[in-house]
Amino acid sequence: MQGIVRPNPDYNWDAISYMNLVLKYDGMENDSVRHAETYRLLKEQVPQEHWKKLAETDHWYRLQNYQSSKVGTETLPFYSIKPLYILNCWVFYKLGFNLFDSTWIPNFFAYFFIALAFFVYIDSKKNYLIAFFATLFIMLTPFFLELSILSTPDALGTLIFMVITILYLEKRSIWLILAASVAAILIRPDHLVICGLIFLVKALEEEEVKAKLKTLLIPSVALLLVHFLNYKLNGNPGWKVLFMHSFQGNIHYPISGIENRVWEWSEYWKTMKSHIHSISFLMWILLIPTLLLLPKKIRLKDLFQRRDFLLLLAIVVATLIKFVLFPYTIDRYFAPFYAGAILMLIYGVAEKQKQNSN
Repeated sequence: MQGIVRPNPDYNWDAISYMNLVLKYDGMENDSVRHAETYRLLKEQVPQEHWKKLAETDHWYRLQNYQSSKVGTETLPFYSIKPLYILNCWVFYKLGFNLFDSTWIPNFFAYFFIALAFFVYIDSKKNYLIAFFATLFIMLTPFFLELSILSTPDALGTLIFMVITILYLEKRSIWLILAASVAAILIRPDHLVICGLIFLVKALEEEEVKAKLKTLLIPSVALLLVHFLNYKLNGNPGWKVLFMHSFQGNIHYPISGIENRVWEWSEYWKTMKSHIHSISFLMWILLIPTLLLLPKKIRLKDLFQRRDFLLLLAIVVATLIKFVLFPYTIDRYFAPFYAGAILMLIYGVAEKQKQNSN
Protein backbone atom coordinates (compact mmCIF):
# COMPACT_ATOMS: atom_id res chain seq x y z
CA MET A 1 0.00 0.00 0.00
CA GLN A 2 2.88 2.32 0.79
CA GLY A 3 4.29 1.77 -2.70
CA ILE A 4 0.92 2.47 -4.32
CA VAL A 5 0.14 5.60 -2.30
CA ARG A 6 3.58 7.19 -2.51
CA PRO A 7 5.54 5.60 -5.38
CA ASN A 8 7.81 8.58 -6.18
CA PRO A 9 10.34 10.59 -4.17
CA ASP A 10 9.74 14.20 -3.21
CA TYR A 11 12.85 15.51 -5.03
CA ASN A 12 13.59 17.89 -2.16
CA TRP A 13 16.71 20.03 -2.48
CA ASP A 14 18.44 18.52 0.61
CA ALA A 15 19.14 15.43 -1.48
CA ILE A 16 21.97 17.26 -3.30
CA SER A 17 24.01 17.84 -0.14
CA TYR A 18 23.47 14.26 1.03
CA MET A 19 24.48 12.96 -2.42
CA ASN A 20 27.68 15.00 -2.16
CA LEU A 21 28.44 13.59 1.30
CA VAL A 22 27.73 10.00 0.24
CA LEU A 23 30.42 10.43 -2.44
CA LYS A 24 32.74 11.80 0.25
CA TYR A 25 32.10 8.74 2.42
CA ASP A 26 32.88 6.67 -0.67
CA GLY A 27 36.37 8.17 -0.86
CA MET A 28 35.98 11.17 -3.20
CA GLU A 29 37.82 13.83 -1.16
CA ASN A 30 38.34 16.67 -3.66
CA ASP A 31 35.53 19.20 -3.11
CA SER A 32 35.33 20.62 -6.64
CA VAL A 33 35.49 17.18 -8.30
CA ARG A 34 32.85 15.83 -5.92
CA HIS A 35 30.61 18.86 -6.51
CA ALA A 36 30.78 18.40 -10.29
CA GLU A 37 30.13 14.64 -10.01
CA THR A 38 27.15 15.22 -7.71
CA TYR A 39 25.41 17.50 -10.21
CA ARG A 40 26.34 15.29 -13.15
CA LEU A 41 24.69 12.29 -11.50
CA LEU A 42 21.75 14.40 -10.35
CA LYS A 43 21.05 15.43 -13.96
CA GLU A 44 21.18 11.79 -15.06
CA GLN A 45 19.05 10.40 -12.24
CA VAL A 46 16.11 12.79 -11.80
CA PRO A 47 13.43 13.81 -14.32
CA GLN A 48 14.20 16.89 -16.38
CA GLU A 49 11.50 19.05 -14.76
CA HIS A 50 12.94 18.36 -11.31
CA TRP A 51 16.49 18.99 -12.50
CA LYS A 52 15.39 22.46 -13.57
CA LYS A 53 13.88 23.11 -10.13
CA LEU A 54 16.97 21.84 -8.29
CA ALA A 55 19.80 23.29 -10.38
CA GLU A 56 19.04 25.25 -13.58
CA THR A 57 16.53 27.48 -11.85
CA ASP A 58 15.71 31.13 -11.24
CA HIS A 59 16.06 30.44 -7.50
CA TRP A 60 19.31 32.36 -7.06
CA TYR A 61 20.64 30.35 -4.11
CA ARG A 62 20.08 26.96 -5.75
CA LEU A 63 21.61 28.28 -8.97
CA GLN A 64 24.63 29.58 -7.08
CA ASN A 65 25.14 26.21 -5.40
CA TYR A 66 25.02 24.56 -8.81
CA GLN A 67 27.46 27.00 -10.42
CA SER A 68 29.96 27.34 -7.57
CA SER A 69 31.64 24.41 -5.84
CA LYS A 70 32.85 26.81 -3.14
CA VAL A 71 29.32 27.87 -2.19
CA GLY A 72 28.07 24.28 -2.36
CA THR A 73 30.89 23.06 -0.10
CA GLU A 74 30.37 25.82 2.49
CA THR A 75 26.84 24.63 3.27
CA LEU A 76 27.81 20.96 3.73
CA PRO A 77 28.50 21.23 7.52
CA PHE A 78 24.77 21.78 8.07
CA TYR A 79 24.22 18.28 6.64
CA SER A 80 27.43 16.45 7.59
CA ILE A 81 26.49 16.62 11.30
CA LYS A 82 24.01 13.79 10.62
CA PRO A 83 26.61 11.06 10.00
CA LEU A 84 24.47 8.02 10.85
CA TYR A 85 21.89 9.02 8.24
CA ILE A 86 24.61 9.64 5.63
CA LEU A 87 26.18 6.27 6.48
CA ASN A 88 22.77 4.68 5.98
CA CYS A 89 22.51 6.30 2.54
CA TRP A 90 26.05 5.18 1.70
CA VAL A 91 25.16 1.54 2.52
CA PHE A 92 22.24 1.67 0.07
CA TYR A 93 24.53 3.30 -2.51
CA LYS A 94 27.00 0.42 -2.13
CA LEU A 95 24.11 -2.05 -2.44
CA GLY A 96 23.57 -0.80 -5.99
CA PHE A 97 20.99 2.00 -5.76
CA ASN A 98 21.84 5.08 -7.77
CA LEU A 99 23.17 8.09 -5.87
CA PHE A 100 19.92 10.07 -5.76
CA ASP A 101 17.78 7.07 -4.79
CA SER A 102 20.22 6.18 -2.01
CA THR A 103 19.14 9.37 -0.20
CA TRP A 104 15.42 8.53 -0.05
CA ILE A 105 15.07 4.74 -0.43
CA PRO A 106 16.37 4.24 3.17
CA ASN A 107 13.39 6.30 4.34
CA PHE A 108 11.01 4.09 2.36
CA PHE A 109 12.32 1.15 4.42
CA ALA A 110 12.38 3.20 7.66
CA TYR A 111 8.70 4.02 7.09
CA PHE A 112 7.96 0.29 6.92
CA PHE A 113 9.87 -0.37 10.15
CA ILE A 114 7.99 2.50 11.86
CA ALA A 115 4.77 0.69 10.91
CA LEU A 116 6.19 -2.62 12.10
CA ALA A 117 7.18 -1.07 15.45
CA PHE A 118 3.65 0.32 15.93
CA PHE A 119 2.13 -3.03 14.99
CA VAL A 120 4.34 -5.11 17.30
CA TYR A 121 3.82 -2.73 20.26
CA ILE A 122 0.04 -2.50 19.83
CA ASP A 123 -0.16 -6.28 19.30
CA SER A 124 1.71 -6.81 22.58
CA LYS A 125 -0.92 -4.75 24.42
CA LYS A 126 -4.14 -5.52 22.53
CA ASN A 127 -4.73 -8.05 19.74
CA TYR A 128 -3.75 -8.77 16.15
CA LEU A 129 -6.74 -7.19 14.35
CA ILE A 130 -6.70 -4.01 16.42
CA ALA A 131 -2.93 -3.76 15.90
CA PHE A 132 -3.29 -4.20 12.13
CA PHE A 133 -6.05 -1.65 11.54
CA ALA A 134 -4.67 0.86 14.05
CA THR A 135 -1.25 0.72 12.40
CA LEU A 136 -2.80 1.08 8.95
CA PHE A 137 -4.71 4.17 10.08
CA ILE A 138 -1.67 5.72 11.79
CA MET A 139 0.67 5.23 8.84
CA LEU A 140 -1.73 6.77 6.31
CA THR A 141 -1.92 10.07 8.23
CA PRO A 142 -0.01 13.09 6.84
CA PHE A 143 2.27 13.14 9.90
CA PHE A 144 3.95 9.91 8.76
CA LEU A 145 3.10 9.47 5.08
CA GLU A 146 5.56 12.05 3.75
CA LEU A 147 8.46 10.54 5.70
CA SER A 148 8.87 7.74 3.15
CA ILE A 149 9.56 9.99 0.15
CA LEU A 150 11.94 12.62 1.54
CA SER A 151 15.72 12.81 1.28
CA THR A 152 16.02 13.83 4.94
CA PRO A 153 16.89 12.02 8.19
CA ASP A 154 13.41 12.42 9.69
CA ALA A 155 12.08 8.90 9.02
CA LEU A 156 15.14 7.25 10.57
CA GLY A 157 15.05 9.76 13.46
CA THR A 158 11.37 8.97 14.12
CA LEU A 159 12.10 5.23 14.16
CA ILE A 160 14.95 5.63 16.67
CA PHE A 161 12.86 7.90 18.90
CA MET A 162 10.11 5.25 18.91
CA VAL A 163 12.72 2.76 20.15
CA ILE A 164 13.74 5.19 22.92
CA THR A 165 10.09 5.74 23.90
CA ILE A 166 9.31 2.02 24.11
CA LEU A 167 12.50 1.31 26.08
CA TYR A 168 11.58 4.08 28.54
CA LEU A 169 7.92 3.10 28.95
CA GLU A 170 8.76 -0.58 29.41
CA LYS A 171 11.51 0.16 31.99
CA ARG A 172 14.35 -1.29 29.96
CA SER A 173 18.05 -0.82 30.74
CA ILE A 174 19.32 2.75 30.97
CA TRP A 175 22.30 1.71 28.84
CA LEU A 176 20.02 0.57 26.01
CA ILE A 177 18.25 3.95 26.15
CA LEU A 178 21.63 5.71 26.13
CA ALA A 179 22.81 3.73 23.08
CA ALA A 180 19.58 4.59 21.21
CA SER A 181 19.94 8.24 22.26
CA VAL A 182 23.47 8.40 20.86
CA ALA A 183 22.14 7.04 17.57
CA ALA A 184 19.32 9.64 17.63
CA ILE A 185 21.80 12.51 18.05
CA LEU A 186 23.96 11.22 15.18
CA ILE A 187 20.85 11.20 12.97
CA ARG A 188 19.53 14.62 14.05
CA PRO A 189 21.60 16.64 16.56
CA ASP A 190 18.51 18.47 17.90
CA HIS A 191 17.43 15.16 19.50
CA LEU A 192 19.92 16.10 22.22
CA VAL A 193 17.20 18.13 23.95
CA ILE A 194 14.52 15.42 24.21
CA CYS A 195 17.06 12.68 25.04
CA GLY A 196 18.52 14.80 27.84
CA LEU A 197 15.03 15.45 29.23
CA ILE A 198 14.22 11.72 29.19
CA PHE A 199 17.22 11.01 31.41
CA LEU A 200 16.10 13.86 33.67
CA VAL A 201 12.67 12.26 34.19
CA LYS A 202 14.34 8.86 34.69
CA ALA A 203 16.46 10.44 37.42
CA LEU A 204 13.29 11.80 39.09
CA GLU A 205 12.00 8.22 39.37
CA GLU A 206 14.97 7.11 41.46
CA GLU A 207 14.58 7.21 45.25
CA GLU A 208 18.20 7.58 46.39
CA VAL A 209 20.14 10.78 45.69
CA LYS A 210 23.18 8.80 44.51
CA ALA A 211 21.04 6.87 42.01
CA LYS A 212 19.44 10.13 40.79
CA LEU A 213 22.85 11.69 40.13
CA LYS A 214 24.15 8.57 38.39
CA THR A 215 21.07 8.33 36.16
CA LEU A 216 21.28 11.99 35.21
CA LEU A 217 24.98 12.83 35.04
CA ILE A 218 26.56 9.84 33.28
CA PRO A 219 24.15 9.82 30.28
CA SER A 220 24.14 13.64 30.10
CA VAL A 221 27.94 13.84 29.96
CA ALA A 222 28.02 11.02 27.38
CA LEU A 223 25.40 12.69 25.15
CA LEU A 224 27.08 16.10 25.33
CA LEU A 225 30.45 14.52 24.51
CA VAL A 226 28.96 12.72 21.48
CA HIS A 227 27.24 15.94 20.39
CA PHE A 228 30.37 18.11 20.55
CA LEU A 229 32.61 15.46 18.98
CA ASN A 230 30.10 15.09 16.16
CA TYR A 231 30.19 18.85 15.53
CA LYS A 232 33.98 18.98 15.79
CA LEU A 233 34.63 16.07 13.45
CA ASN A 234 31.91 16.77 10.88
CA GLY A 235 32.29 20.33 9.69
CA ASN A 236 31.70 22.21 12.95
CA PRO A 237 28.78 24.46 11.89
CA GLY A 238 28.59 25.86 15.46
CA TRP A 239 25.84 25.75 18.08
CA LYS A 240 23.93 28.54 16.34
CA VAL A 241 22.86 26.07 13.64
CA LEU A 242 20.01 25.24 16.04
CA PHE A 243 18.74 28.79 15.77
CA MET A 244 16.53 29.68 12.83
CA HIS A 245 18.07 33.01 11.82
CA SER A 246 21.64 31.82 12.18
CA PHE A 247 20.83 28.78 10.03
CA GLN A 248 18.99 30.79 7.40
CA GLY A 249 21.59 33.53 7.43
CA ASN A 250 24.31 31.03 6.57
CA ILE A 251 22.33 28.77 4.30
CA HIS A 252 20.88 31.57 2.17
CA TYR A 253 23.73 34.07 2.49
CA PRO A 254 26.93 31.99 2.46
CA ILE A 255 30.28 33.60 3.10
CA SER A 256 31.50 33.55 -0.52
CA GLY A 257 31.44 37.28 -1.15
CA ILE A 258 27.96 37.76 0.31
CA GLU A 259 27.43 39.55 3.60
CA ASN A 260 25.92 37.42 6.35
CA ARG A 261 22.35 38.16 7.30
CA VAL A 262 21.81 40.44 10.30
CA TRP A 263 19.58 39.60 13.21
CA GLU A 264 16.06 41.05 13.07
CA TRP A 265 13.63 40.52 15.96
CA SER A 266 10.72 41.75 13.86
CA GLU A 267 11.21 38.95 11.33
CA TYR A 268 11.52 36.38 14.12
CA TRP A 269 8.21 37.46 15.73
CA LYS A 270 6.51 37.53 12.33
CA THR A 271 7.58 33.95 11.66
CA MET A 272 6.57 32.82 15.14
CA LYS A 273 3.10 34.43 14.91
CA SER A 274 2.44 32.82 11.54
CA HIS A 275 3.14 29.36 13.00
CA ILE A 276 1.74 29.70 16.54
CA HIS A 277 -1.61 28.15 15.56
CA SER A 278 0.18 25.04 14.28
CA ILE A 279 2.20 24.59 17.46
CA SER A 280 -1.00 25.01 19.50
CA PHE A 281 -2.59 22.19 17.50
CA LEU A 282 0.50 20.05 18.09
CA MET A 283 0.27 20.68 21.84
CA TRP A 284 -3.31 19.38 21.87
CA ILE A 285 -2.28 16.32 19.90
CA LEU A 286 0.39 15.62 22.51
CA LEU A 287 -2.01 16.21 25.42
CA ILE A 288 -4.66 13.75 24.17
CA PRO A 289 -2.94 10.58 25.48
CA THR A 290 -2.86 11.91 29.04
CA LEU A 291 -6.22 13.73 28.97
CA LEU A 292 -8.00 10.53 27.91
CA LEU A 293 -6.40 8.52 30.67
CA LEU A 294 -6.56 10.86 33.64
CA PRO A 295 -8.21 9.33 36.74
CA LYS A 296 -11.49 10.76 38.04
CA LYS A 297 -9.72 12.17 41.08
CA ILE A 298 -6.44 13.74 40.07
CA ARG A 299 -3.70 13.68 42.67
CA LEU A 300 -0.60 15.55 41.58
CA LYS A 301 1.72 13.14 43.39
CA ASP A 302 0.22 10.13 41.56
CA LEU A 303 0.36 11.95 38.25
CA PHE A 304 4.10 12.52 38.57
CA GLN A 305 4.62 8.84 39.26
CA ARG A 306 3.20 7.89 35.87
CA ARG A 307 5.83 7.17 33.25
CA ASP A 308 3.63 8.27 30.36
CA PHE A 309 2.86 11.61 32.05
CA LEU A 310 6.55 12.32 32.73
CA LEU A 311 7.41 11.48 29.13
CA LEU A 312 4.59 13.75 27.97
CA LEU A 313 6.08 16.64 29.97
CA ALA A 314 9.51 15.97 28.45
CA ILE A 315 8.07 15.99 24.92
CA VAL A 316 6.05 19.18 25.53
CA VAL A 317 9.12 20.99 26.90
CA ALA A 318 11.30 19.73 24.02
CA THR A 319 8.64 20.80 21.50
CA LEU A 320 8.47 24.31 22.95
CA ILE A 321 12.27 24.63 23.00
CA LYS A 322 12.43 23.46 19.38
CA PHE A 323 9.72 25.92 18.38
CA VAL A 324 11.41 28.87 20.13
CA LEU A 325 14.72 28.09 18.45
CA PHE A 326 13.25 27.24 15.05
CA PRO A 327 9.62 28.43 14.77
CA TYR A 328 8.55 26.33 11.83
CA THR A 329 5.94 23.59 12.28
CA ILE A 330 6.65 21.29 9.37
CA ASP A 331 5.16 17.87 10.20
CA ARG A 332 8.39 15.96 9.62
CA TYR A 333 10.17 18.03 12.30
CA PHE A 334 7.69 16.81 14.91
CA ALA A 335 6.95 13.31 13.60
CA PRO A 336 9.01 11.71 16.42
CA PHE A 337 6.80 13.46 18.97
CA TYR A 338 3.60 12.38 17.23
CA ALA A 339 4.91 8.81 17.34
CA GLY A 340 5.79 9.18 21.02
CA ALA A 341 2.29 10.46 21.81
CA ILE A 342 0.67 7.47 20.09
CA LEU A 343 2.94 5.03 21.96
CA MET A 344 2.05 6.76 25.25
CA LEU A 345 -1.65 6.34 24.46
CA ILE A 346 -1.18 2.61 23.79
CA TYR A 347 0.85 2.20 26.98
CA GLY A 348 -1.66 4.19 29.05
CA VAL A 349 -4.67 2.19 27.82
CA ALA A 350 -2.89 -1.09 28.61
CA GLU A 351 -1.87 0.09 32.10
CA LYS A 352 -5.41 1.25 32.87
CA GLN A 353 -6.85 -2.08 31.78
CA LYS A 354 -4.29 -3.90 33.90
CA GLN A 355 -5.29 -1.87 36.98
CA ASN A 356 -9.01 -2.47 36.34
CA SER A 357 -8.49 -6.24 35.97
CA ASN A 358 -6.48 -6.29 39.21
